Amino acid sequence: MIYFSAKSDLAFLQGFKSDAETFLRAEGGEIRATDVNRINEEFVQHQQRRQRLARGTPRAKRIARSLGAPVDLVSYPAPAVGGPIVRVNTIDAILVNDGHERIPNKRILDALEQALGECQEQVRKEFLQLVNPLYWFSRVIRLILRLPFLALETAGFRPETFEKSLAGKFVRLIEILTMTAGLLYLGFTRVELKELVSRWLQ
Repeated sequence: MIYFSAKSDLAFLQGFKSDAETFLRAEGGEIRATDVNRINEEFVQHQQRRQRLARGTPRAKRIARSLGAPVDLVSYPAPAVGGPIVRVNTIDAILVNDGHERIPNKRILDALEQALGECQEQVRKEFLQLVNPLYWFSRVIRLILRLPFLALETAGFRPETFEKSLAGKFVRLIEILTMTAGLLYLGFTRVELKELVSRWLQ
């Protein structure tokens, strides 16, 4: 279900951002250990964190882009130097910061924070939808409306072609009118009917 997928994405992004913060601090030389064993241990942890970030980068980019977070940038060359315009991604820049100018760590982490905020909002929306009985009722109705076309598909026909045809639209119209009459009989209000019908038409 979409809600649980959004929850999984949120948990992943939280762990990814935590790794990114620690990794960027270490890359900036912020290792405070003085004991040789501790330094070796931190080095091993740093390499493991780098591996996790490398493996998680494609998923982090996919989530951020799907949520509309501003992670894709354009890097322009200095006028005196010249050169091509380079498209860079702030998430890629955690490991490979190869624009014309280095993307500051703060900007990288801000972009991840924005992606996290968008993901939290998505989880909230999906939860509200999950507990909304009207949403589930509309899903059941939509399935009922699809039943004739699913029967055609089972029989070996192409339901998409029939759905787009005049006959298919006529069948869909009759189903919607029948459902609407039934819902009116059950006591649904005009506002509730309008929302349900708009979902069906989508």
